[in-house]
Amino acid sequence: MVDRLPYDAEKIKGLYGAKRFINDMDGQQAKRAYYFNPTLTICGLESGYTGEGTKTVLPKEARVKLDFRLVPDLAPELVHQLLRQHLDQRGFGDIEIVPFAGEHTAHSPADSAVVQAAIRAARTVYGADPVMYPRMAGSGPMYPLSDMLGIPAVLAGITHQGSRAHAPNEHIRLDDYWMGQRFIGEFIKEFAAG
Repeated sequence: MVDRLPYDAEKIKGLYGAKRFINDMDGQQAKRAYYFNPTLTICGLESGYTGEGTKTVLPKEARVKLDFRLVPDLAPELVHQLLRQHLDQRGFGDIEIVPFAGEHTAHSPADSAVVQAAIRAARTVYGADPVMYPRMAGSGPMYPLSDMLGIPAVLAGITHQGSRAHAPNEHIRLDDYWMGQRFIGEFIKEFAAG
């Protein structure tokens, strides 16, 4: 499924100002990594003196906010345990880890009724077959439905490639927004009829 997905590696690099992918991956490797590899994001750091001018200090404390994107069989609790082990093995047992939230990975079969209703709705509203992704590099409350209760679910986004999701300049085009509203209405109708 991933191999069939459209992916313009040069356009992706250009969008983010990257000269190359990490570890010199080619486009196909980068696409697979995007959909199937876990990630660790350093969301923010703070320590020491950060005001104007210079100051020689030894910071009393430092803080970092991390975000992990998980893959199947990598639960939030396991990530916490692995991070603790990693720090302890390197002599950083005094670093405190404070978990804030965690979402398990979720999966729904592509042939489920809800997915098929979304496909039909997309064809009606957009006049074309939708691009279907085997997993997404994002999070949401899908796990309780799809995996814990066994109720397949779909995640349908209203966005475009250059929307800069989660960045300070994230945006949506109005035409996409209104088409997305039509899609949601059609999806509810298709799912109710099925």
